[in-house]
Amino acid sequence: MLKLVFAASFVLLAAAGNTLAAPLAAPAPNGQVLFREDGEIIVNGSPITVARYSWLDSQNLLRSVSLVPASASTSGYAVQMSYQVDLGGGNRQTAYLNADAAAADGGFGYFVSHELFRHFTDNSDNTIASYHAEDDSPFGKGLASTGTDAALGSLQAVHEYRLNYKRWGTVAAVPNPDPGVSTISANPVDHKSFLLPVVIRWTFIAGRDYPLWSLDYDLTAAADHISTDVRGPYGVMHFNDGIGSDVTTLKWGDKYIFAADAYPNEFGAQALAAGSLPWSWNATNNGRRYNVLASGFYELGIVDTVLRANSKYADGYSPSRSRTSATAASCADAFSLKSMPCPYEWGYQSFQYDFGPPARPKIAWGSTPFLGSSLLDAYNGVENEPVINGKGHINYGVHIVFGKRASQATTLTEARAQAPMEPNPTLSLELRPPGSGSVSYSVLGDIGGPYTDASQVLAPFASVRATAAPAASYTFRGWASPACSAPNPDSCAYACAGTA
Repeated sequence: MLKLVFAASFVLLAAAGNTLAAPLAAPAPNGQVLFREDGEIIVNGSPITVARYSWLDSQNLLRSVSLVPASASTSGYAVQMSYQVDLGGGNRQTAYLNADAAAADGGFGYFVSHELFRHFTDNSDNTIASYHAEDDSPFGKGLASTGTDAALGSLQAVHEYRLNYKRWGTVAAVPNPDPGVSTISANPVDHKSFLLPVVIRWTFIAGRDYPLWSLDYDLTAAADHISTDVRGPYGVMHFNDGIGSDVTTLKWGDKYIFAADAYPNEFGAQALAAGSLPWSWNATNNGRRYNVLASGFYELGIVDTVLRANSKYADGYSPSRSRTSATAASCADAFSLKSMPCPYEWGYQSFQYDFGPPARPKIAWGSTPFLGSSLLDAYNGVENEPVINGKGHINYGVHIVFGKRASQATTLTEARAQAPMEPNPTLSLELRPPGSGSVSYSVLGDIGGPYTDASQVLAPFASVRATAAPAASYTFRGWASPACSAPNPDSCAYACAGTA
Protein backbone atom coordinates (compact mmCIF):
# COMPACT_ATOMS: atom_id res chain seq x y z
CA MET A 1 0.00 0.00 0.00
CA LEU A 2 1.36 3.40 -0.95
CA LYS A 3 0.46 6.28 1.34
CA LEU A 4 1.34 9.84 0.44
CA VAL A 5 1.44 12.77 2.84
CA PHE A 6 1.13 16.58 2.70
CA ALA A 7 1.90 18.80 5.66
CA ALA A 8 1.72 22.56 6.24
CA SER A 9 5.27 23.07 7.50
CA PHE A 10 7.98 23.60 4.92
CA VAL A 11 10.82 21.11 4.59
CA LEU A 12 12.92 20.98 1.45
CA LEU A 13 13.59 17.39 0.33
CA ALA A 14 16.07 17.15 -2.53
CA ALA A 15 16.87 14.00 -4.49
CA ALA A 16 20.03 12.28 -3.38
CA GLY A 17 22.77 13.00 -5.89
CA ASN A 18 26.08 11.38 -6.71
CA THR A 19 28.94 12.24 -4.38
CA LEU A 20 32.62 12.28 -5.20
CA ALA A 21 33.95 8.80 -5.97
CA ALA A 22 35.47 7.95 -2.62
CA PRO A 23 36.42 4.28 -2.14
CA LEU A 24 33.63 2.16 -0.71
CA ALA A 25 34.20 -0.48 1.93
CA ALA A 26 32.24 -3.74 1.83
CA PRO A 27 28.50 -3.14 2.40
CA ALA A 28 27.52 -3.03 6.08
CA PRO A 29 23.90 -2.49 7.17
CA ASN A 30 24.58 -0.53 10.40
CA GLY A 31 21.00 -1.02 11.53
CA GLN A 32 19.48 -0.33 8.10
CA VAL A 33 17.62 -2.89 6.00
CA LEU A 34 18.18 -0.97 2.75
CA PHE A 35 20.67 1.77 1.89
CA ARG A 36 22.53 3.44 -0.97
CA GLU A 37 26.18 4.47 -1.17
CA ASP A 38 27.95 6.42 -3.91
CA GLY A 39 31.63 5.91 -4.47
CA GLU A 40 34.31 3.74 -6.01
CA ILE A 41 34.67 -0.03 -6.02
CA ILE A 42 37.25 -2.33 -7.61
CA VAL A 43 36.00 -4.65 -10.36
CA ASN A 44 38.42 -6.88 -12.28
CA GLY A 45 41.31 -4.95 -10.76
CA SER A 46 40.11 -1.51 -11.90
CA PRO A 47 38.31 1.25 -9.96
CA ILE A 48 34.85 2.27 -11.12
CA THR A 49 32.36 4.81 -9.77
CA VAL A 50 29.00 3.31 -8.83
CA ALA A 51 25.74 3.81 -7.00
CA ARG A 52 25.61 0.76 -4.74
CA TYR A 53 22.27 -0.42 -3.35
CA SER A 54 22.37 -2.89 -0.45
CA TRP A 55 19.49 -4.61 1.34
CA LEU A 56 18.66 -7.46 3.70
CA ASP A 57 16.84 -10.27 1.90
CA SER A 58 14.20 -12.81 3.01
CA GLN A 59 16.81 -14.67 5.09
CA ASN A 60 18.15 -11.47 6.64
CA LEU A 61 21.30 -11.86 4.54
CA LEU A 62 22.93 -8.87 2.84
CA ARG A 63 22.77 -8.40 -0.92
CA SER A 64 24.01 -5.58 -3.15
CA VAL A 65 23.91 -4.31 -6.73
CA SER A 66 26.42 -1.71 -7.95
CA LEU A 67 25.15 0.40 -10.85
CA VAL A 68 27.21 2.57 -13.18
CA PRO A 69 25.61 6.05 -13.10
CA ALA A 70 23.89 7.52 -16.16
CA SER A 71 26.04 9.83 -18.27
CA ALA A 72 26.63 11.13 -21.76
CA SER A 73 28.48 7.88 -22.56
CA THR A 74 26.43 5.16 -20.84
CA SER A 75 22.87 4.23 -19.99
CA GLY A 76 24.09 2.53 -16.86
CA TYR A 77 24.17 -1.11 -15.87
CA ALA A 78 25.20 -3.42 -13.04
CA VAL A 79 28.94 -3.90 -12.84
CA GLN A 80 28.93 -5.97 -9.65
CA MET A 81 26.43 -7.85 -7.47
CA SER A 82 26.95 -9.63 -4.18
CA TYR A 83 25.08 -11.82 -1.72
CA GLN A 84 25.81 -13.65 1.50
CA VAL A 85 25.74 -17.43 1.91
CA ASP A 86 24.87 -18.77 5.37
CA LEU A 87 27.51 -21.35 6.31
CA GLY A 88 25.89 -22.16 9.66
CA GLY A 89 27.12 -21.44 13.14
CA GLY A 90 26.77 -17.71 12.59
CA ASN A 91 29.31 -17.76 9.73
CA ARG A 92 28.56 -16.03 6.45
CA GLN A 93 30.46 -15.89 3.18
CA THR A 94 30.05 -13.16 0.55
CA ALA A 95 29.89 -14.23 -3.09
CA TYR A 96 30.38 -11.77 -5.97
CA LEU A 97 29.18 -11.48 -9.56
CA ASN A 98 31.47 -9.30 -11.67
CA ALA A 99 31.11 -7.81 -15.14
CA ASP A 100 33.08 -9.54 -17.86
CA ALA A 101 36.05 -7.31 -18.68
CA ALA A 102 37.08 -8.92 -21.97
CA ALA A 103 34.49 -7.40 -24.34
CA ALA A 104 32.12 -4.49 -24.88
CA ASP A 105 29.11 -6.44 -23.63
CA GLY A 106 30.40 -6.84 -20.06
CA GLY A 107 28.05 -5.87 -17.24
CA PHE A 108 24.35 -6.61 -16.92
CA GLY A 109 20.94 -4.97 -17.03
CA TYR A 110 21.27 -2.70 -20.05
CA PHE A 111 18.90 -2.60 -23.02
CA VAL A 112 19.34 -4.27 -26.43
CA SER A 113 16.83 -4.66 -29.26
CA HIS A 114 17.33 -6.48 -32.59
CA GLU A 115 15.87 -5.43 -35.91
CA LEU A 116 14.04 -8.04 -38.00
CA PHE A 117 15.90 -9.45 -41.00
CA ARG A 118 13.94 -8.34 -44.10
CA HIS A 119 13.79 -9.42 -47.73
CA PHE A 120 14.83 -6.56 -50.09
CA THR A 121 14.19 -5.68 -53.72
CA ASP A 122 17.84 -6.45 -54.56
CA ASN A 123 17.06 -10.04 -53.45
CA SER A 124 19.18 -9.76 -50.31
CA ASP A 125 18.14 -10.65 -46.77
CA ASN A 126 19.45 -8.34 -44.10
CA THR A 127 18.52 -5.53 -41.72
CA ILE A 128 17.66 -2.02 -42.83
CA ALA A 129 20.47 -0.75 -40.59
CA SER A 130 22.99 -2.70 -42.70
CA TYR A 131 22.16 -0.48 -45.72
CA HIS A 132 23.35 2.48 -43.65
CA ALA A 133 26.49 0.78 -42.29
CA GLU A 134 25.07 0.80 -38.78
CA ASP A 135 24.61 -1.76 -36.05
CA ASP A 136 20.99 -2.91 -35.85
CA SER A 137 21.33 -3.83 -32.16
CA PRO A 138 23.77 -1.54 -30.31
CA PHE A 139 24.51 -2.26 -26.66
CA GLY A 140 22.44 0.16 -24.62
CA LYS A 141 25.26 0.48 -22.09
CA GLY A 142 27.13 2.61 -24.63
CA LEU A 143 24.30 5.09 -25.24
CA ALA A 144 23.83 8.44 -23.54
CA SER A 145 21.26 8.54 -20.77
CA THR A 146 19.92 10.48 -17.86
CA GLY A 147 18.68 9.20 -14.55
CA THR A 148 19.25 8.85 -10.84
CA ASP A 149 17.45 7.44 -7.81
CA ALA A 150 13.75 7.95 -8.43
CA ALA A 151 13.03 6.96 -4.83
CA LEU A 152 15.22 6.16 -1.85
CA GLY A 153 13.25 5.01 1.16
CA SER A 154 13.97 2.90 4.19
CA LEU A 155 12.32 -0.21 2.70
CA GLN A 156 12.48 0.30 -1.06
CA ALA A 157 14.69 2.08 -3.60
CA VAL A 158 14.26 2.74 -7.33
CA HIS A 159 17.05 3.71 -9.73
CA GLU A 160 15.98 4.94 -13.16
CA TYR A 161 17.70 5.32 -16.54
CA ARG A 162 16.23 7.15 -19.55
CA LEU A 163 17.69 6.88 -23.06
CA ASN A 164 16.79 6.92 -26.75
CA TYR A 165 17.36 3.78 -28.82
CA LYS A 166 17.86 4.11 -32.57
CA ARG A 167 15.85 1.83 -34.82
CA TRP A 168 15.87 1.84 -38.62
CA GLY A 169 12.59 1.38 -40.44
CA THR A 170 10.76 2.37 -43.60
CA VAL A 171 9.32 5.65 -44.84
CA ALA A 172 6.16 3.88 -45.98
CA ALA A 173 4.12 1.88 -43.49
CA VAL A 174 4.53 -1.90 -43.66
CA PRO A 175 1.82 -3.39 -41.41
CA ASN A 176 3.01 -6.96 -42.03
CA PRO A 177 6.83 -7.03 -42.13
CA ASP A 178 7.09 -10.83 -42.41
CA PRO A 179 9.82 -11.35 -45.06
CA GLY A 180 7.65 -14.04 -46.63
CA VAL A 181 4.93 -11.44 -47.19
CA SER A 182 6.60 -8.05 -47.68
CA THR A 183 9.61 -7.04 -49.76
CA ILE A 184 11.44 -3.90 -48.66
CA SER A 185 13.00 -1.33 -50.99
CA ALA A 186 16.78 -1.55 -51.10
CA ASN A 187 16.99 2.18 -51.85
CA PRO A 188 18.22 4.03 -48.73
CA VAL A 189 15.94 6.99 -49.47
CA ASP A 190 13.02 4.70 -48.62
CA HIS A 191 14.40 4.09 -45.14
CA LYS A 192 13.98 6.18 -42.00
CA SER A 193 15.56 6.10 -38.56
CA PHE A 194 13.66 6.61 -35.31
CA LEU A 195 14.90 7.52 -31.83
CA LEU A 196 12.64 5.58 -29.49
CA PRO A 197 12.40 6.41 -25.77
CA VAL A 198 13.43 3.73 -23.27
CA VAL A 199 12.92 3.84 -19.50
CA ILE A 200 14.64 1.28 -17.25
CA ARG A 201 13.95 1.02 -13.53
CA TRP A 202 15.85 -1.11 -11.03
CA THR A 203 13.84 -1.66 -7.84
CA PHE A 204 15.31 -3.01 -4.60
CA ILE A 205 12.95 -4.10 -1.81
CA ALA A 206 14.04 -4.99 1.70
CA GLY A 207 12.99 -8.51 2.67
CA ARG A 208 13.02 -9.74 -0.93
CA ASP A 209 15.83 -11.65 -2.57
CA TYR A 210 15.80 -10.47 -6.17
CA PRO A 211 15.83 -6.98 -7.75
CA LEU A 212 13.03 -5.99 -10.09
CA TRP A 213 14.05 -4.75 -13.55
CA SER A 214 11.24 -2.87 -15.35
CA LEU A 215 11.16 -1.56 -18.92
CA ASP A 216 9.12 0.79 -21.07
CA TYR A 217 10.10 0.86 -24.78
CA ASP A 218 7.92 3.38 -26.61
CA LEU A 219 7.38 2.32 -30.25
CA THR A 220 4.40 4.63 -30.81
CA ALA A 221 6.15 7.03 -33.21
CA ALA A 222 7.37 4.17 -35.41
CA ALA A 223 4.24 2.00 -35.52
CA ASP A 224 4.18 -0.11 -38.73
CA HIS A 225 7.48 1.42 -39.86
CA ILE A 226 9.76 -0.87 -37.83
CA SER A 227 9.91 -4.51 -36.75
CA THR A 228 11.95 -5.34 -33.69
CA ASP A 229 12.35 -7.53 -30.63
CA VAL A 230 13.46 -6.88 -27.04
CA ARG A 231 16.50 -8.49 -25.40
CA GLY A 232 16.89 -6.47 -22.19
CA PRO A 233 18.04 -7.05 -19.52
CA TYR A 234 21.22 -8.06 -21.31
CA GLY A 235 24.84 -8.66 -20.43
CA VAL A 236 27.74 -10.84 -19.36
CA MET A 237 28.50 -11.44 -15.68
CA HIS A 238 30.85 -13.97 -14.10
CA PHE A 239 28.52 -15.37 -11.45
CA ASN A 240 30.35 -18.46 -10.13
CA ASP A 241 32.60 -16.61 -7.66
CA GLY A 242 35.65 -17.89 -9.55
CA ILE A 243 34.88 -21.55 -8.83
CA GLY A 244 34.87 -24.02 -11.73
CA SER A 245 33.66 -23.36 -15.28
CA ASP A 246 31.69 -20.24 -16.14
CA VAL A 247 28.72 -22.26 -17.47
CA THR A 248 27.74 -25.90 -16.87
CA THR A 249 23.93 -25.71 -17.22
CA LEU A 250 21.48 -23.94 -19.54
CA LYS A 251 17.74 -23.80 -18.86
CA TRP A 252 14.86 -21.63 -19.99
CA GLY A 253 11.08 -21.59 -20.06
CA ASP A 254 8.81 -20.14 -22.72
CA LYS A 255 5.66 -22.17 -23.47
CA TYR A 256 7.86 -25.23 -23.04
CA ILE A 257 10.71 -25.93 -20.64
CA PHE A 258 14.23 -26.32 -22.05
CA ALA A 259 16.99 -28.05 -20.10
CA ALA A 260 20.55 -29.08 -20.95
CA ASP A 261 22.99 -29.95 -18.16
CA ALA A 262 26.69 -30.62 -18.74
CA TYR A 263 27.63 -30.54 -15.04
CA PRO A 264 30.35 -31.12 -13.92
CA ASN A 265 31.78 -30.44 -17.40
CA GLU A 266 32.15 -27.08 -19.15
CA PHE A 267 29.08 -26.52 -21.31
CA GLY A 268 30.72 -25.28 -24.52
CA ALA A 269 33.15 -28.17 -24.73
CA GLN A 270 30.54 -30.78 -23.82
CA ALA A 271 27.97 -29.57 -26.36
CA LEU A 272 30.36 -28.89 -29.24
CA ALA A 273 30.02 -32.26 -30.99
CA ALA A 274 26.73 -33.60 -32.32
CA GLY A 275 24.96 -35.94 -29.93
CA SER A 276 27.31 -35.26 -27.03
CA LEU A 277 24.81 -33.46 -24.74
CA PRO A 278 21.10 -34.36 -24.61
CA TRP A 279 18.45 -31.68 -24.16
CA SER A 280 14.68 -31.50 -23.78
CA TRP A 281 12.26 -28.72 -24.75
CA ASN A 282 8.89 -30.44 -24.60
CA ALA A 283 7.47 -30.14 -21.05
CA THR A 284 4.72 -27.53 -20.72
CA ASN A 285 5.65 -24.47 -18.66
CA ASN A 286 2.75 -23.61 -16.35
CA GLY A 287 4.68 -20.91 -14.52
CA ARG A 288 6.49 -17.74 -15.57
CA ARG A 289 8.94 -17.29 -18.42
CA TYR A 290 12.60 -17.57 -17.39
CA ASN A 291 16.17 -17.88 -18.61
CA VAL A 292 19.00 -19.15 -16.39
CA LEU A 293 22.68 -20.06 -16.54
CA ALA A 294 24.28 -22.16 -13.84
CA SER A 295 27.80 -23.15 -12.88
CA GLY A 296 27.53 -25.98 -10.41
CA PHE A 297 25.42 -24.55 -7.57
CA TYR A 298 25.86 -20.89 -8.62
CA GLU A 299 23.43 -19.20 -11.00
CA LEU A 300 22.23 -16.02 -12.71
CA GLY A 301 18.70 -15.93 -14.07
CA ILE A 302 15.80 -13.79 -15.29
CA VAL A 303 12.15 -14.49 -14.38
CA ASP A 304 9.01 -12.78 -15.67
CA THR A 305 6.55 -11.20 -13.24
CA VAL A 306 3.49 -12.67 -14.99
CA LEU A 307 2.52 -16.21 -15.90
CA ARG A 308 3.69 -17.38 -19.30
CA ALA A 309 0.05 -17.69 -20.37
CA ASN A 310 -0.38 -13.94 -19.69
CA SER A 311 2.83 -12.73 -21.32
CA LYS A 312 2.34 -10.33 -24.21
CA TYR A 313 5.19 -10.42 -26.70
CA ALA A 314 5.39 -14.03 -27.96
CA ASP A 315 8.52 -15.95 -28.96
CA GLY A 316 10.94 -16.14 -31.83
CA TYR A 317 10.87 -18.90 -34.44
CA SER A 318 12.16 -22.37 -33.57
CA PRO A 319 11.13 -25.68 -35.18
CA SER A 320 12.92 -27.44 -32.28
CA ARG A 321 10.41 -26.06 -29.75
CA SER A 322 8.27 -28.85 -28.21
CA ARG A 323 10.92 -31.44 -29.15
CA THR A 324 13.98 -33.12 -27.60
CA SER A 325 17.48 -33.80 -28.86
CA ALA A 326 16.25 -37.27 -29.85
CA THR A 327 13.43 -35.99 -32.08
CA ALA A 328 14.68 -32.62 -33.43
CA ALA A 329 16.68 -32.23 -36.61
CA SER A 330 20.42 -31.60 -36.18
CA CYS A 331 21.65 -28.06 -36.72
CA ALA A 332 23.42 -27.59 -40.05
CA ASP A 333 24.91 -24.19 -39.15
CA ALA A 334 28.69 -24.33 -39.40
CA PHE A 335 29.22 -22.09 -36.36
CA SER A 336 27.11 -23.70 -33.66
CA LEU A 337 27.06 -26.09 -30.75
CA LYS A 338 26.17 -29.23 -32.69
CA SER A 339 24.41 -30.84 -29.73
CA MET A 340 22.05 -27.88 -29.29
CA PRO A 341 19.26 -26.32 -31.36
CA CYS A 342 20.59 -23.88 -33.95
CA PRO A 343 21.65 -20.50 -32.52
CA TYR A 344 18.69 -18.62 -34.04
CA GLU A 345 16.29 -21.07 -32.36
CA TRP A 346 17.24 -20.50 -28.73
CA GLY A 347 14.32 -19.19 -26.70
CA TYR A 348 16.35 -16.29 -25.30
CA GLN A 349 19.62 -14.52 -26.02
CA SER A 350 22.49 -16.34 -24.34
CA PHE A 351 25.92 -17.67 -25.33
CA GLN A 352 24.77 -19.34 -28.58
CA TYR A 353 27.21 -17.14 -30.51
CA ASP A 354 29.79 -17.01 -27.69
CA PHE A 355 30.16 -20.69 -26.87
CA GLY A 356 33.97 -20.82 -27.05
CA PRO A 357 34.75 -23.21 -25.61
CA PRO A 358 34.58 -22.11 -22.89
CA ALA A 359 31.08 -20.63 -23.10
CA ARG A 360 30.75 -17.02 -21.94
CA PRO A 361 28.18 -16.31 -19.19
CA LYS A 362 25.96 -14.15 -21.40
CA ILE A 363 22.27 -13.95 -20.59
CA ALA A 364 19.35 -11.81 -21.78
CA TRP A 365 15.64 -11.78 -22.54
CA GLY A 366 13.75 -12.29 -25.81
CA SER A 367 10.51 -11.90 -27.78
CA THR A 368 9.04 -12.13 -31.25
CA PRO A 369 10.87 -9.90 -33.81
CA PHE A 370 7.57 -8.39 -35.00
CA LEU A 371 7.09 -5.76 -32.29
CA GLY A 372 6.24 -2.38 -33.79
CA SER A 373 4.02 -3.91 -36.47
CA SER A 374 0.29 -4.58 -36.80
CA LEU A 375 0.71 -8.35 -36.57
CA LEU A 376 -1.57 -9.73 -33.89
CA ASP A 377 0.14 -13.10 -33.72
CA ALA A 378 3.50 -14.63 -34.61
CA TYR A 379 4.44 -18.16 -35.64
CA ASN A 380 6.96 -19.66 -33.21
CA GLY A 381 7.81 -22.78 -35.20
CA VAL A 382 5.01 -24.79 -33.62
CA GLU A 383 1.96 -22.54 -33.51
CA ASN A 384 0.84 -18.93 -33.68
CA GLU A 385 1.16 -16.95 -30.44
CA PRO A 386 -0.75 -13.71 -29.74
CA VAL A 387 1.15 -10.42 -29.73
CA ILE A 388 -0.64 -7.96 -27.44
CA ASN A 389 -0.21 -4.20 -28.02
CA GLY A 390 2.95 -4.81 -30.02
CA LYS A 391 3.15 -1.34 -31.56
CA GLY A 392 2.59 0.91 -28.57
CA HIS A 393 4.47 0.90 -25.29
CA ILE A 394 6.39 -2.36 -24.83
CA ASN A 395 6.37 -2.82 -21.08
CA TYR A 396 7.36 -5.68 -18.79
CA GLY A 397 9.14 -6.44 -15.55
CA VAL A 398 11.46 -9.29 -14.61
CA HIS A 399 13.27 -10.37 -11.47
CA ILE A 400 17.04 -10.79 -11.56
CA VAL A 401 17.86 -14.02 -9.72
CA PHE A 402 21.35 -14.60 -8.38
CA GLY A 403 22.60 -16.89 -5.67
CA LYS A 404 23.98 -20.27 -4.67
CA ARG A 405 21.62 -23.16 -4.10
CA ALA A 406 22.20 -26.13 -1.82
CA SER A 407 22.07 -28.87 -4.48
CA GLN A 408 22.27 -29.48 -8.23
CA ALA A 409 18.49 -29.99 -8.48
CA THR A 410 15.98 -27.22 -9.22
CA THR A 411 17.59 -23.84 -9.78
CA LEU A 412 16.56 -20.80 -7.76
CA THR A 413 15.32 -19.32 -11.04
CA GLU A 414 13.07 -22.29 -11.77
CA ALA A 415 11.74 -22.16 -8.22
CA ARG A 416 10.89 -18.48 -8.65
CA ALA A 417 9.24 -19.19 -12.03
CA GLN A 418 6.99 -21.84 -10.48
CA ALA A 419 6.14 -19.91 -7.29
CA PRO A 420 2.50 -18.86 -6.76
CA MET A 421 1.57 -15.52 -8.25
CA GLU A 422 1.37 -12.58 -5.89
CA PRO A 423 -2.11 -11.04 -5.44
CA ASN A 424 -2.90 -7.88 -7.36
CA PRO A 425 -1.94 -4.96 -5.09
CA THR A 426 -4.12 -1.95 -4.48
CA LEU A 427 -2.56 1.48 -4.70
CA SER A 428 -3.92 3.72 -1.96
CA LEU A 429 -3.49 7.48 -1.69
CA GLU A 430 -3.88 9.49 1.48
CA LEU A 431 -3.48 13.22 2.06
CA ARG A 432 -2.46 14.58 5.44
CA PRO A 433 -4.20 16.81 6.29
CA PRO A 434 -7.19 16.25 3.98
CA GLY A 435 -7.60 18.89 1.29
CA SER A 436 -3.96 20.00 1.51
CA GLY A 437 -3.17 19.16 -2.11
CA SER A 438 -3.42 16.48 -4.75
CA VAL A 439 -1.52 13.41 -5.87
CA SER A 440 -1.35 12.03 -9.38
CA TYR A 441 0.41 8.87 -10.48
CA SER A 442 1.45 7.12 -13.66
CA VAL A 443 2.13 3.43 -14.26
CA LEU A 444 5.22 2.58 -16.31
CA GLY A 445 4.12 1.53 -19.80
CA ASP A 446 0.50 2.65 -19.31
CA ILE A 447 -0.37 5.36 -21.83
CA GLY A 448 -3.34 6.39 -19.69
CA GLY A 449 -2.93 8.74 -16.80
CA PRO A 450 -1.66 10.41 -14.90
CA TYR A 451 -4.37 9.09 -12.60
CA THR A 452 -5.84 10.76 -9.54
CA ASP A 453 -8.35 8.15 -8.32
CA ALA A 454 -7.68 7.23 -4.72
CA SER A 455 -7.55 3.47 -5.19
CA GLN A 456 -6.62 1.33 -8.17
CA VAL A 457 -5.87 -2.39 -8.52
CA LEU A 458 -2.57 -2.95 -10.33
CA ALA A 459 -0.60 -5.91 -11.61
CA PRO A 460 1.95 -7.41 -9.19
CA PHE A 461 5.23 -5.46 -9.33
CA ALA A 462 3.77 -2.64 -11.44
CA SER A 463 6.16 0.31 -11.39
CA VAL A 464 4.40 3.52 -10.34
CA ARG A 465 5.54 7.14 -10.12
CA ALA A 466 3.51 9.43 -7.86
CA THR A 467 3.75 13.22 -7.94
CA ALA A 468 2.57 15.59 -5.21
CA ALA A 469 1.14 19.09 -5.81
CA PRO A 470 0.32 21.23 -2.73
CA ALA A 471 -2.77 23.37 -2.53
CA ALA A 472 -2.57 27.12 -1.96
CA SER A 473 -0.94 28.02 1.38
CA TYR A 474 0.47 24.49 1.71
CA THR A 475 3.96 23.21 0.94
CA PHE A 476 4.92 19.60 0.45
CA ARG A 477 6.75 18.08 3.42
CA GLY A 478 7.32 14.45 2.39
CA TRP A 479 5.97 10.95 1.90
CA ALA A 480 4.74 8.80 4.77
CA SER A 481 5.43 5.51 2.97
CA PRO A 482 8.79 3.97 4.00
CA ALA A 483 9.35 3.25 0.32
CA CYS A 484 9.47 6.99 -0.33
CA SER A 485 10.95 8.42 2.82
CA ALA A 486 13.52 11.20 2.84
CA PRO A 487 15.51 12.25 0.99
CA ASN A 488 12.96 12.56 -1.81
CA PRO A 489 11.52 15.25 -4.07
CA ASP A 490 7.81 15.63 -4.74
CA SER A 491 7.97 12.68 -7.17
CA CYS A 492 8.42 9.11 -6.01
CA ALA A 493 8.77 5.84 -7.98
CA TYR A 494 7.50 2.72 -6.31
CA ALA A 495 7.01 -0.97 -7.17
CA CYS A 496 3.67 -2.36 -6.02
CA ALA A 497 4.93 -5.73 -4.81
CA GLY A 498 1.73 -7.16 -3.35
CA THR A 499 1.63 -8.99 -0.05
CA ALA A 500 2.77 -12.52 -0.91
